Amino acid sequence: MNRLQTIYFLHTDVLIKFRIKLIKLQVGCQSQLQHLKQKLAVQSLWDMQQEGQLALLHQSD
Repeated sequence: MNRLQTIYFLHTDVLIKFRIKLIKLQVGCQSQLQHLKQKLAVQSLWDMQQEGQLALLHQSD
């Protein structure tokens, strides 16, 4: 390989590795976001249940 081919190969190799890291980061972020959305949904249901129980307590007074 001449020098230009070597530089091109190394440059391409670095870009491929960088792209793989970006994809892994994106997948990790998406799974974290999904997990947080699930936690938020559970918390919202819990909050609504608590508010409903408080409303029932106030009605029975």
